[in-house]
Amino acid sequence: MGMYRLPSHRRRAAEEHPGINLVPMVDSIFNVIFFLLMTTTFISIFEIKSPIPFVSSEKVNEEKDKLNLLIEIKSAEIILKDAASDSVLKTFPKDLSNPEQALSSLHQHLVGIKKESPKEDTIIINPDAVIDYEYIVKVMDSVRELEKTDESIYFKDEQGVSVKSETLFSNIIFGNLTE
Repeated sequence: MGMYRLPSHRRRAAEEHPGINLVPMVDSIFNVIFFLLMTTTFISIFEIKSPIPFVSSEKVNEEKDKLNLLIEIKSAEIILKDAASDSVLKTFPKDLSNPEQALSSLHQHLVGIKKESPKEDTIIINPDAVIDYEYIVKVMDSVRELEKTDESIYFKDEQGVSVKSETLFSNIIFGNLTE
């Protein structure tokens, strides 16, 4: 009869290679990633489209007559300023009984300014923090749109052709959004 041999303990130890159990490590890393994703605040990044600067030997056409109009919307008045010199051009007091009167007066004054500088299309709006959103939208509408009753405004394009202006100041920039 053949003898049955028990496997050697040394031989079994050499065959088994104890490995590192990665399951708890992967589990803990997954929990850390989940925690970081849940506690992270995501910010929105705004892109400002601007042309790439380039070097040119041509003479730069600088617009010296460019307006820097600034509208400050206060609780009691609307102030129209020249942003470059910070000088007040005109003040439009808000009448509590007729709040649309200040907007109408502002609009008529801006139509006169647009007649003098018909190619200008940029204006800066600086509302106070206490101003209602609806009132800011009304100011934007009176600044941006020409009414049907307004006199037509014409300007000459690059080819010298007279073109009718469809808007007053269509490029609106907000000035104090961080306050």
